[in-house]
Amino acid sequence: MTAEGKYTVEKITYLKQWTDHLFSFRTTRNKAFTFIPGQFARLGIITDEGKIVWRPYSVVSADYDEELEFYSIIVPDGEFTQRLKKLKIDSELLIDKTNYGLLTTDRFENGKHLWFLATGTGLAPFISIMYDFHIWEQYEKIIY
Repeated sequence: MTAEGKYTVEKITYLKQWTDHLFSFRTTRNKAFTFIPGQFARLGIITDEGKIVWRPYSVVSADYDEELEFYSIIVPDGEFTQRLKKLKIDSELLIDKTNYGLLTTDRFENGKHLWFLATGTGLAPFISIMYDFHIWEQYEKIIY
Protein backbone atom coordinates (compact mmCIF):
# COMPACT_ATOMS: atom_id res chain seq x y z
CA MET A 1 0.00 0.00 0.00
CA THR A 2 1.23 3.53 -0.67
CA ALA A 3 1.93 6.14 1.96
CA GLU A 4 -1.14 8.04 0.76
CA GLY A 5 -3.24 4.88 1.08
CA LYS A 6 -5.15 5.62 -2.15
CA TYR A 7 -3.94 2.61 -4.11
CA THR A 8 -2.16 -0.71 -3.78
CA VAL A 9 0.73 -2.04 -5.82
CA GLU A 10 -0.23 -5.38 -7.38
CA LYS A 11 1.63 -7.79 -9.66
CA ILE A 12 0.65 -9.22 -13.03
CA THR A 13 0.13 -12.99 -12.60
CA TYR A 14 -1.26 -13.98 -16.02
CA LEU A 15 -1.31 -12.62 -19.58
CA LYS A 16 -3.29 -13.92 -22.58
CA GLN A 17 -3.18 -12.37 -26.07
CA TRP A 18 -6.54 -13.08 -27.76
CA THR A 19 -6.02 -11.08 -30.98
CA ASP A 20 -3.51 -8.52 -32.23
CA HIS A 21 -5.43 -5.84 -30.31
CA LEU A 22 -7.21 -7.68 -27.47
CA PHE A 23 -5.64 -9.28 -24.41
CA SER A 24 -6.54 -10.20 -20.85
CA PHE A 25 -4.49 -10.19 -17.69
CA ARG A 26 -4.80 -11.02 -14.02
CA THR A 27 -3.25 -9.32 -11.03
CA THR A 28 -2.80 -10.07 -7.38
CA ARG A 29 -5.64 -8.72 -5.25
CA ASN A 30 -5.31 -6.90 -1.98
CA LYS A 31 -7.66 -8.55 0.53
CA ALA A 32 -9.17 -5.15 1.33
CA PHE A 33 -10.26 -4.49 -2.28
CA THR A 34 -13.96 -5.24 -2.65
CA PHE A 35 -16.34 -4.58 -5.51
CA ILE A 36 -19.82 -5.42 -6.72
CA PRO A 37 -19.94 -7.44 -9.96
CA GLY A 38 -20.35 -4.96 -12.82
CA GLN A 39 -18.12 -2.29 -11.29
CA PHE A 40 -14.73 -1.12 -12.50
CA ALA A 41 -11.36 -0.33 -10.97
CA ARG A 42 -8.90 2.42 -11.80
CA LEU A 43 -5.57 0.94 -12.89
CA GLY A 44 -2.38 2.95 -12.86
CA ILE A 45 1.04 2.69 -14.43
CA ILE A 46 4.03 4.79 -13.39
CA THR A 47 5.77 6.42 -16.35
CA ASP A 48 9.55 6.78 -16.72
CA GLU A 49 9.08 10.37 -15.54
CA GLY A 50 7.39 9.21 -12.33
CA LYS A 51 3.90 10.33 -13.35
CA ILE A 52 0.96 7.95 -12.77
CA VAL A 53 -1.36 7.35 -15.72
CA TRP A 54 -4.79 6.07 -14.61
CA ARG A 55 -7.50 4.35 -16.67
CA PRO A 56 -10.80 2.69 -15.72
CA TYR A 57 -11.08 -1.06 -16.36
CA SER A 58 -14.17 -3.20 -15.75
CA VAL A 59 -13.45 -6.14 -13.49
CA VAL A 60 -13.98 -9.53 -15.16
CA SER A 61 -13.44 -11.56 -11.98
CA ALA A 62 -16.02 -12.79 -9.55
CA ASP A 63 -16.18 -10.75 -6.36
CA TYR A 64 -14.92 -13.80 -4.44
CA ASP A 65 -11.85 -14.49 -6.65
CA GLU A 66 -8.40 -14.20 -5.09
CA GLU A 67 -7.07 -12.38 -8.18
CA LEU A 68 -8.48 -9.62 -10.37
CA GLU A 69 -8.91 -10.14 -14.12
CA PHE A 70 -9.25 -7.45 -16.79
CA TYR A 71 -9.61 -7.24 -20.60
CA SER A 72 -7.84 -4.59 -22.61
CA ILE A 73 -7.52 -3.41 -26.16
CA ILE A 74 -4.36 -1.78 -27.45
CA VAL A 75 -5.05 1.84 -28.36
CA PRO A 76 -2.62 3.09 -31.02
CA ASP A 77 -0.52 5.81 -29.39
CA GLY A 78 -2.52 5.31 -26.16
CA GLU A 79 -0.74 6.76 -23.16
CA PHE A 80 -1.85 3.87 -20.96
CA THR A 81 -2.18 0.81 -23.20
CA GLN A 82 1.14 1.33 -24.96
CA ARG A 83 2.73 0.90 -21.51
CA LEU A 84 0.30 -1.83 -20.38
CA LYS A 85 1.08 -4.06 -23.38
CA LYS A 86 4.77 -4.10 -22.39
CA LEU A 87 4.12 -5.48 -18.90
CA LYS A 88 5.14 -9.05 -18.12
CA ILE A 89 4.40 -11.58 -15.40
CA ASP A 90 5.44 -10.02 -12.03
CA SER A 91 5.33 -6.45 -13.43
CA GLU A 92 3.75 -3.97 -11.03
CA LEU A 93 0.41 -2.29 -11.63
CA LEU A 94 -1.37 0.16 -9.36
CA ILE A 95 -5.01 -0.41 -8.37
CA ASP A 96 -7.06 2.37 -6.79
CA LYS A 97 -8.55 1.15 -3.51
CA THR A 98 -12.00 2.55 -4.43
CA ASN A 99 -14.32 0.69 -6.79
CA TYR A 100 -16.56 2.59 -9.22
CA GLY A 101 -19.60 2.15 -11.43
CA LEU A 102 -23.33 1.66 -11.41
CA LEU A 103 -23.71 -1.28 -13.83
CA THR A 104 -24.73 -3.53 -10.95
CA THR A 105 -27.74 -5.82 -10.71
CA ASP A 106 -29.20 -3.95 -7.75
CA ARG A 107 -29.97 -1.18 -10.25
CA PHE A 108 -31.81 -3.49 -12.68
CA GLU A 109 -35.60 -3.53 -12.56
CA ASN A 110 -37.15 -6.82 -11.57
CA GLY A 111 -38.02 -8.97 -14.53
CA LYS A 112 -38.01 -12.53 -15.77
CA HIS A 113 -35.25 -12.22 -18.36
CA LEU A 114 -31.81 -10.63 -18.18
CA TRP A 115 -30.08 -9.78 -21.45
CA PHE A 116 -26.34 -9.25 -21.88
CA LEU A 117 -25.23 -7.74 -25.18
CA ALA A 118 -21.63 -6.67 -25.71
CA THR A 119 -18.46 -7.32 -27.70
CA GLY A 120 -14.74 -7.05 -26.99
CA THR A 121 -13.83 -5.54 -23.64
CA GLY A 122 -17.51 -4.67 -23.11
CA LEU A 123 -18.00 -8.29 -22.05
CA ALA A 124 -16.02 -7.72 -18.84
CA PRO A 125 -18.71 -6.43 -16.47
CA PHE A 126 -21.24 -8.99 -17.74
CA ILE A 127 -18.86 -11.89 -17.14
CA SER A 128 -18.32 -10.65 -13.59
CA ILE A 129 -22.09 -10.46 -13.07
CA MET A 130 -22.58 -13.97 -14.46
CA TYR A 131 -20.17 -15.32 -11.83
CA ASP A 132 -22.63 -14.12 -9.17
CA PHE A 133 -24.63 -17.17 -8.05
CA HIS A 134 -27.54 -15.00 -6.92
CA ILE A 135 -28.17 -13.68 -10.44
CA TRP A 136 -28.95 -17.20 -11.69
CA GLU A 137 -31.64 -17.55 -9.03
CA GLN A 138 -33.06 -14.05 -9.56
CA TYR A 139 -33.96 -14.45 -13.26
CA GLU A 140 -35.87 -17.18 -15.10
CA LYS A 141 -33.72 -16.78 -18.19
CA ILE A 142 -30.36 -15.16 -18.86
CA ILE A 143 -29.57 -14.41 -22.49
CA TYR A 144 -25.90 -13.91 -23.38
